[in-house]
Amino acid sequence: MLVAALLLAAIVLIITTRPATPFHPAPATRVFQVGDQVALRFVRSTGSVRVRAGPGGQVSIKESRSGITSAIRTSYRQQGDVITVTVSIETGLPTATWVDFDVAVPQNMIAKLAVPAGTLTATGLNGNFVLQDTGGSIWAANVSGTIALRTASGSINTSRVTAQVNASTGNGTITTISTHLRGDSLMQAQNGTINFHGSLDPGCRAVFRNTNGAIGITLPAAASVLVDARTPHGSISSGFSSVHVVSDARGRVARGRVGRGAPALLRVQTSGGSISLNRGS
Repeated sequence: MLVAALLLAAIVLIITTRPATPFHPAPATRVFQVGDQVALRFVRSTGSVRVRAGPGGQVSIKESRSGITSAIRTSYRQQGDVITVTVSIETGLPTATWVDFDVAVPQNMIAKLAVPAGTLTATGLNGNFVLQDTGGSIWAANVSGTIALRTASGSINTSRVTAQVNASTGNGTITTISTHLRGDSLMQAQNGTINFHGSLDPGCRAVFRNTNGAIGITLPAAASVLVDARTPHGSISSGFSSVHVVSDARGRVARGRVGRGAPALLRVQTSGGSISLNRGS
């Protein structure tokens, strides 16, 4: 009995003192330890990149390859707060070949993510984020905090966003649904329309600017806004009776106060497009 008891105690001691098994992510997933900020750079990536909320203190990147997967090479490098992902694909392949990425970042952090092409999607994030897609479209849903969305050639789309937003596209449209702007927010396009459906926080200073395209803004009927809209070569229409449209030496101008209470400030400018202020429900 004594021998059996000693043997059992030794087994228990081995089990309780054995080092914890280290975490091994899925084979196609890489995990990087980060602080309160991170910059993610995707080089020569043409697939989609999806960004979502993940555990604190780390960034995880999961690959999903398509086409001739053996022709895809990916490399990962972390230098301080900068993580670089480089994609290399053999040329002359008979079928389309690409790799998509699923990225998880901690909430309430400062993060910048840049991709050269493809679709960049952000969902369920809260923090200070910069999303840059040089040659593709950006989609943001259920995002709060401070967010910058920048693309040279692609559309910007937001849904259920409550944030200070800085959205800029060179050749593309900006479309928002259920978007609530705060702070100093900017919606800017060079060659494309801006179609905003949402609201402005009291004290928000929102600027809508377009070079060669129309701007349509739909605000709630109960909105409280000071409006200053102008265009040298386009037209202006207003669904709010308190916003009056007149002509002066610089073109068409619309000014007025909508609603009561603490107002937001709304400035709208186009060079060669129309402006429409619409009253929502």
